[in-house]
Amino acid sequence: QHQAGAGHQPLISANRMAPTGVRIASAVLGKVHTWNAPPADTPARLQSDAALMLDKAGNHAGAVLLYQEAVALDPGDARIRTRLGLALKHLGNTLEAKQALAVALALDPTFPPAHYNAACIAALDGDRDTAVKHLREALRADKDAFTTMAIGDKDFDRVGGGDAVVKQALAPVH
Repeated sequence: QHQAGAGHQPLISANRMAPTGVRIASAVLGKVHTWNAPPADTPARLQSDAALMLDKAGNHAGAVLLYQEAVALDPGDARIRTRLGLALKHLGNTLEAKQALAVALALDPTFPPAHYNAACIAALDGDRDTAVKHLREALRADKDAFTTMAIGDKDFDRVGGGDAVVKQALAPVH
């Protein structure tokens, strides 16, 4: 049985994934924002795209493994760390998800998806103030996209619902 780690190839070779993985990822990601532009086809990003497909298919544990391999290939990629955090959240590992998102935000403090997912984790923890703070940062990058996502996101139910959190995040800060 093949295990990933130092000196081992990723479970899914980036070279074999490139043609299909990039096409699938582009189709799934849909609307492209400036912060969500198609990434360079590095082995780490291709590995991350393969993990995204697993995560969207409901194989969150498999996605986490591939994201961890992608992180090993490029530890400084905030997008990969953010996706890892989301997959960990899907597994119910909110503490590990919070840690992955903290690293993503340390790498890129302006990365909107990291802020959005940090807002979701804070909401799941019942921390409305932190949820609003992170959602405010995501909304600064793309008000329409993140408003739409937050309003329909059940993660915000514990802190009053997406409508209320978005309204508070959009209110002027005093």
